[in-house]
Amino acid sequence: MEPGCLTVLRGFSAKEFMYSSFAFYKAHPSALRKEILSGITLALIEVPESIAFAFMAGLGPSYGMASVVWMGTLTGFFGGRPAMISGAAGAMAVVMGNLTREDGPLRDFTREERVEHLMMCILLIGALEFLCGPFLCAFVKIIPQSAMIGFMNALALILFIG
Repeated sequence: MEPGCLTVLRGFSAKEFMYSSFAFYKAHPSALRKEILSGITLALIEVPESIAFAFMAGLGPSYGMASVVWMGTLTGFFGGRPAMISGAAGAMAVVMGNLTREDGPLRDFTREERVEHLMMCILLIGALEFLCGPFLCAFVKIIPQSAMIGFMNALALILFIG
């Protein structure tokens, strides 16, 4: 499997992981400093971004803060890659805004019901990403850089319009 893809760890326990992590950081204190600095930097970036995306979705800031906590916790447990930021997706904020709007596709529901449907959609999307990720991560390498740049430019335009 590719590095960064979900791998199955046989004979793995949380206790062993904790001991090996402490031993690694004790042997490499500069790595611990880098991890702490990157965590602080990420918090400074993700908190305002998630609150802004929550407002775009028509939700209060508490939803944005909760998403940062959960996303950071899950990313920390399931790992990531160096220089990878696991943050809120701007494209999702645009879609979420349509689900929670008074004149959106769920206009016949109350506000609380629209928010409940939104949370279920987010859980479903997360589960699908989690299940499909290990099978599709090898194909990410074949996406041309021009397609990635185009996607990012289009996302910037959608966010600006939103």
